[in-house]
Amino acid sequence: MSVDDEKAYLRRRLKQARISLTETERHVSELRICQSVECMGLSSLSGSDSPADIVICMYAATQGEVDISRVFPLFRANGLRIAFPLVTREGHMDMVEVHSLDDLSPGRYGILEPSRDAPRIWPQDVTMIFVPGVAFTASGFRLGYGGGYYDRYLKRVRPTATTVGVGFRFQVQGELPVGAYDVPLRYVITEQGVLDCKTEI
Repeated sequence: MSVDDEKAYLRRRLKQARISLTETERHVSELRICQSVECMGLSSLSGSDSPADIVICMYAATQGEVDISRVFPLFRANGLRIAFPLVTREGHMDMVEVHSLDDLSPGRYGILEPSRDAPRIWPQDVTMIFVPGVAFTASGFRLGYGGGYYDRYLKRVRPTATTVGVGFRFQVQGELPVGAYDVPLRYVITEQGVLDCKTEI
């Protein structure tokens, strides 16, 4: 099986597993995951002079991804700046500041996106970014949907930015086909807790 065929197989299998979760299974798992997301996001407040200096990048869930939108009000209540992805052209995206989830509307691929008129976030200003995916490894590698959007964006953020994959435990695989352009994440959050990928390398 070629690398492309292996990736395609994993995408089909794991996307099907995600959408096959029962409502109860999804609800319980997402509650646990969001608790870890909250703790990690709020931890960025330590050592910062002002919450307004902190930029947290979230995502709008699609195709059965873990929905972390419930943490948005808490982050905003603590003064954190929140951004969501906006597709700018094929294979490329920016992060755009969002003040309310009502600011999001369906964009390319039907995924909720901010307005193109909203302020863009400079990648070097990103403090923490939560990243969805189809699969992850304990060492931080990620399998996405094949467009390369996050890999390209992650190369633009500062080295000190905290990168966090978010998924269900069954999405964590022993190994994944890895290419030269794949960017490993620092942490992966599942319903079983937080994987520190640096210790797994």
